[in-house]
Amino acid sequence: MAIAIKLMIELFLLLAQTPSAQCHPSYPDLCLPIGRDVDCSDIPDSKKPVRITGKDDHRLDKDKDGWGCELNNGDR
Repeated sequence: MAIAIKLMIELFLLLAQTPSAQCHPSYPDLCLPIGRDVDCSDIPDSKKPVRITGKDDHRLDKDKDGWGCELNNGDR
């Protein structure tokens, strides 16, 4: 089940070409879903680090520097 969810999130991220109402506005470079928790492990390494421009609802930016899922600082 967890693998299927990760694959669905990855597909969702790859297919998202333009911002939409379903994409969280705080993550302008990726289409991360609103209302569903996403962890760094759900995001492909090729899409990291994640730029964060608003409220970090997914808690990806552990050190609060505006970048989440940085491979060198232990972000989840």
